[in-house]
Amino acid sequence: MPFQDGSFDLVALITVLEFLPEPLQALREAERVAAERLYLGVLNKTSFLGVIRRIKAKFTESTYRQATFYTIGEVKRLLEEIEGRPSFRWGSVLHFPLSGHRLFGGLDRFLSFRRSPFGAFLGICLDIGGR
Repeated sequence: MPFQDGSFDLVALITVLEFLPEPLQALREAERVAAERLYLGVLNKTSFLGVIRRIKAKFTESTYRQATFYTIGEVKRLLEEIEGRPSFRWGSVLHFPLSGHRLFGGLDRFLSFRRSPFGAFLGICLDIGGR
């Protein structure tokens, strides 16, 4: 990117890594231009919704056919490649299928405060400041 190192306080990549052929290269570049934080929002491989989306994509035309879903462990390993031992926080949301959101919405909000590896969407905040 045509920006100087640390040009932005916050850089956010929301469902971007899933569709890139070289996600590590994108993470390195995002980390380079971020001054304080890098925020990632990724589709979770181990969630119920993630499994359903991947199965459907095998049988129907879908954007998810080209997507690479990640676990929190896989994202951590990517971050370790660019940061060594990164300091990051993470959480997850949407633990139940969208069709059951009316029934489980309250429980889903409660679980979002947990670091459940089964939420459909993982939010990861990497603290870069002070490197």
